[in-house]
Amino acid sequence: MNTQQRLDASMELLERSNEEFNPGGNTMIAAELLWGAYAQLSLAVAELRGWPALSHGAYRNTATNLRDLQGSERWVSDWAAAERLHSHFYQHNLSPNELRTARRATAQGIVQLRQIINDEASQ
Repeated sequence: MNTQQRLDASMELLERSNEEFNPGGNTMIAAELLWGAYAQLSLAVAELRGWPALSHGAYRNTATNLRDLQGSERWVSDWAAAERLHSHFYQHNLSPNELRTARRATAQGIVQLRQIINDEASQ
């Protein structure tokens, strides 16, 4: 996939996640879709920067690299929130409040990753 395809996939996954988070939806599916939206953007950033992107650990490495470059722990905490959502898909282990918190942080991470991609494209 190229960067634009990853951006498109991320937006589609985000929209589908939002639908599943609505009343009557399935929060396990919603959580995994939101994780997927985050993961696609994390991969796109890694690929743009020439960082490893072919393993699950690459998402953590991207967050760590961004933290080191920008001096903000938020990158690692947003990644950790996305990881909690991914875990919820398998374990159904987040309370409604924990889900809201992880969803908010992951959405924040998505916005920030998109900004990096947009900034790179405009250069």
